[in-house]
Formats: sequence, structure tokens, C-alpha cells
Amino acid sequence: MGNEGIKIYRHPNPEIISVILPEEISTYRVEFFKLPISRESKERMKALGKIAGIMTEEIMAIPGIKELHVKPDEIRVKKRPSFEWEDIEDKLARIIKRALLKKRIHLVKG
Repeated sequence: MGNEGIKIYRHPNPEIISVILPEEISTYRVEFFKLPISRESKERMKALGKIAGIMTEEIMAIPGIKELHVKPDEIRVKKRPSFEWEDIEDKLARIIKRALLKKRIHLVKG
């Protein structure tokens, strides 16, 4: 996944990785999410900003994801022990790259 300025840090715990982003994706908050997603969690997702909120919801829907910590320029992901990172990383990369691209697109009125 480590292209376009995205870096992966593999923690000593093999169930956790951190995705270091080249730019801030969310509002300045640190949020923690775990399954099942509650109504209160959905509200906190919205508070991250529209793009980061949608990204967070999509990441949490990936099979095997257990927990997520979202910071403005880092996403820490914890998977379920019965899943392999190979089953998760491609989906995770697509979601994050799409969110970064959306963040870079600016509406120009002419």
C-alpha cells in the first residue's frame, strides 16, 4: 500500500497496523471505533468531516476489521486474529486512496 506518500507501520502486535497519511484527512480529533457501530459512533464519524466519516464507515465494513483509531494523519487498524492482512490491505488501500483523492479535489466556480 505504501505509495503516494502513504506509509505502513507494523506494530509489534501482528494484529495492528498504522497507516501514516501524507496529509490530514480528518478534523483535528482522535476517535476510536469498534464493532458493532453504535448510533453514537456514527455521530462521531460525522464529526470527523464528510470525507473522513465516509472513509471510516467503509473501513469498518471491511470483513476482519475489529477496531479503528482515526487521527488527522494516521489510521490505526486492528484486525480479527482469524483474518490475514492480505485479505484486508487491498480494500483498505482503495478506501484510503479514494478519500485522499476526494480531499484534493476542490470545487471551482466559474
